[in-house]
Amino acid sequence: MFPKVLIATVVCILVFFSSSMAYAGKSIPAEIKAEFSQYPGSELVNTMAHGERVQMTLLCVGAEPDDVYEYYMEEIKHGGWEILMNLKTGIYQVMLGKGKKEASIIITSEDNETFALLSITK
Repeated sequence: MFPKVLIATVVCILVFFSSSMAYAGKSIPAEIKAEFSQYPGSELVNTMAHGERVQMTLLCVGAEPDDVYEYYMEEIKHGGWEILMNLKTGIYQVMLGKGKKEASIIITSEDNETFALLSITK
Protein backbone atom coordinates (compact mmCIF):
# COMPACT_ATOMS: atom_id res chain seq x y z
CA MET A 1 0.00 0.00 0.00
CA PHE A 2 2.75 2.47 0.93
CA PRO A 3 4.51 2.33 -2.50
CA LYS A 4 1.20 3.09 -4.28
CA VAL A 5 0.54 6.07 -2.04
CA LEU A 6 4.11 7.28 -2.46
CA ILE A 7 4.02 7.00 -6.26
CA ALA A 8 0.62 8.72 -6.48
CA THR A 9 1.83 11.50 -4.19
CA VAL A 10 5.02 12.05 -6.19
CA VAL A 11 3.10 12.16 -9.48
CA CYS A 12 0.58 14.66 -8.10
CA ILE A 13 3.33 16.86 -6.63
CA LEU A 14 5.27 16.86 -9.90
CA VAL A 15 2.20 17.74 -11.91
CA PHE A 16 1.23 20.47 -9.47
CA PHE A 17 4.64 22.12 -9.25
CA SER A 18 5.41 21.79 -12.94
CA SER A 19 2.28 23.67 -13.84
CA SER A 20 2.27 26.69 -11.46
CA MET A 21 -1.49 26.96 -11.34
CA ALA A 22 -2.90 29.66 -13.57
CA TYR A 23 -6.48 28.77 -12.68
CA ALA A 24 -8.28 26.13 -10.71
CA GLY A 25 -11.92 25.32 -10.98
CA LYS A 26 -14.73 22.82 -10.86
CA SER A 27 -15.82 22.53 -14.48
CA ILE A 28 -14.31 20.22 -17.06
CA PRO A 29 -11.86 22.13 -19.27
CA ALA A 30 -13.04 22.34 -22.88
CA GLU A 31 -9.74 20.88 -24.14
CA ILE A 32 -10.28 17.70 -22.12
CA LYS A 33 -14.02 17.56 -22.79
CA ALA A 34 -13.31 17.60 -26.54
CA GLU A 35 -11.15 14.47 -26.24
CA PHE A 36 -12.33 12.47 -23.21
CA SER A 37 -15.61 12.07 -21.39
CA GLN A 38 -16.12 12.11 -17.66
CA TYR A 39 -16.18 8.58 -16.25
CA PRO A 40 -19.85 7.65 -15.65
CA GLY A 41 -20.91 8.38 -12.08
CA SER A 42 -17.65 10.13 -11.23
CA GLU A 43 -17.34 13.43 -9.39
CA LEU A 44 -15.09 16.22 -10.59
CA VAL A 45 -12.67 16.96 -7.75
CA ASN A 46 -10.70 19.79 -9.34
CA THR A 47 -9.22 21.24 -12.49
CA MET A 48 -6.04 23.19 -13.09
CA ALA A 49 -4.46 24.90 -16.05
CA HIS A 50 -1.26 26.69 -16.86
CA GLY A 51 -0.13 27.76 -20.28
CA GLU A 52 -0.69 24.89 -22.67
CA ARG A 53 -1.53 22.22 -20.04
CA VAL A 54 -4.94 21.56 -18.50
CA GLN A 55 -5.87 18.77 -16.13
CA MET A 56 -8.73 17.41 -14.10
CA THR A 57 -9.07 14.96 -11.25
CA LEU A 58 -12.08 12.69 -10.95
CA LEU A 59 -13.29 10.64 -7.99
CA CYS A 60 -14.71 7.54 -9.68
CA VAL A 61 -17.37 6.65 -7.13
CA GLY A 62 -17.87 2.92 -6.66
CA ALA A 63 -15.52 2.03 -9.52
CA GLU A 64 -12.57 -0.33 -9.54
CA PRO A 65 -9.32 0.96 -11.08
CA ASP A 66 -9.46 -1.80 -13.73
CA ASP A 67 -12.91 -0.63 -14.85
CA VAL A 68 -11.82 3.01 -15.13
CA TYR A 69 -8.71 1.94 -17.05
CA GLU A 70 -10.76 -0.15 -19.52
CA TYR A 71 -13.21 2.72 -20.00
CA TYR A 72 -10.47 5.16 -20.96
CA MET A 73 -8.65 2.58 -23.11
CA GLU A 74 -11.84 2.36 -25.22
CA GLU A 75 -11.93 6.15 -25.52
CA ILE A 76 -8.26 6.17 -26.53
CA LYS A 77 -8.88 3.51 -29.18
CA HIS A 78 -11.80 5.41 -30.72
CA GLY A 79 -10.26 8.87 -30.31
CA GLY A 80 -7.28 8.38 -32.62
CA TRP A 81 -4.67 8.63 -29.85
CA GLU A 82 -1.33 6.84 -30.05
CA ILE A 83 -0.23 5.16 -26.83
CA LEU A 84 3.33 6.31 -26.08
CA MET A 85 3.61 4.61 -22.69
CA ASN A 86 1.33 2.25 -20.81
CA LEU A 87 2.43 1.22 -17.31
CA LYS A 88 0.39 -0.95 -14.96
CA THR A 89 2.25 -1.08 -11.65
CA GLY A 90 -0.59 -0.80 -9.18
CA ILE A 91 -1.16 2.64 -10.64
CA TYR A 92 -2.18 2.92 -14.27
CA GLN A 93 -0.13 5.49 -16.20
CA VAL A 94 -0.90 6.05 -19.87
CA MET A 95 0.90 8.68 -21.95
CA LEU A 96 -0.63 9.59 -25.31
CA GLY A 97 0.08 11.53 -28.46
CA LYS A 98 -2.15 12.84 -31.24
CA GLY A 99 -0.60 15.23 -33.72
CA LYS A 100 0.89 18.04 -31.64
CA LYS A 101 -1.26 17.18 -28.61
CA GLU A 102 -0.03 15.15 -25.67
CA ALA A 103 -2.17 13.67 -22.93
CA SER A 104 -1.85 11.49 -19.88
CA ILE A 105 -4.25 9.41 -17.84
CA ILE A 106 -3.26 8.26 -14.36
CA ILE A 107 -5.59 6.00 -12.39
CA THR A 108 -4.96 5.19 -8.76
CA SER A 109 -6.84 3.81 -5.79
CA GLU A 110 -6.50 4.49 -2.09
CA ASP A 111 -8.78 3.52 0.78
CA ASN A 112 -11.33 2.02 -1.62
CA GLU A 113 -11.57 5.24 -3.65
CA THR A 114 -10.50 5.37 -7.27
CA PHE A 115 -9.15 8.57 -8.79
CA ALA A 116 -8.44 9.45 -12.42
CA LEU A 117 -6.15 12.34 -13.33
CA LEU A 118 -6.48 13.40 -16.97
CA SER A 119 -4.26 16.04 -18.51
CA ILE A 120 -3.81 17.38 -22.02
CA THR A 121 -1.43 19.79 -23.65
CA LYS A 122 -3.15 22.03 -26.19
